[in-house]
Amino acid sequence: MVERNAFLVSGGGTTMLEMIKASQAGETPGFEPAVVIASTPESGAIQKALLVGVPVEIVNPETYRGDNRRIDQHGYYQGLRDATDKHGATVFTQNGHLPLTPEEYIEYMNSIGQGGFNQHPGRVPDFGGKGMYGRRVHAATLLFKRLTKSPDMWTEPIVQRVHREFDKGVVVGSERVEILPGDTVDELQQRVLPVEHALNIRLAQDIGVGTMIETPFHSMLLPGEDVFLDSAKKAAILLYPHG
Repeated sequence: MVERNAFLVSGGGTTMLEMIKASQAGETPGFEPAVVIASTPESGAIQKALLVGVPVEIVNPETYRGDNRRIDQHGYYQGLRDATDKHGATVFTQNGHLPLTPEEYIEYMNSIGQGGFNQHPGRVPDFGGKGMYGRRVHAATLLFKRLTKSPDMWTEPIVQRVHREFDKGVVVGSERVEILPGDTVDELQQRVLPVEHALNIRLAQDIGVGTMIETPFHSMLLPGEDVFLDSAKKAAILLYPHG
């Protein structure tokens, strides 16, 4: 069986594009692109997908925001499911997808295939959670390292199963990236990005053959360091209001 993937995206779609190109080059047998589902019409991933011949659907969670200003999770689920079913997708990956994915959608995709997988540019659970994405993750990592004066700390992009809470899913792939002396946020991000791409291509290969190796991940915090982590995350969000 060929697993047909729905890419859930919000941003530029660089990882999505690398996965599509790898599939089109025959590097991911058993895995093929089905559709790109963008959470906003401003997503830069839309044009990238169209240029390589992958159809796009826009399912904006704001469409399902009610009078109470909350997003109707069932309505959002139905929108995602309709877009998924329209293109025959059997699995999904979140590649820079910012909205919380409805639990109903996760359960539905688990029932028809291998479910869903998420990418994150840093170590979880410490540098995950609501509001932790993009450059914020790298900023929080560097700030935490400086606050704790940890000489041997590294960062670690991961891929994981999608969970009903942000970044709580079981890790199925990761790779350490060293933090170099004097690293800036942008330098660390640029060094992590190709590692993220390679991790996600390997994920597509694993999806294609139906083999996943789950990796136990635990907090790297020492006693008392939770205060430093909280401060680092808050500062990162202030420094990078747009992620």
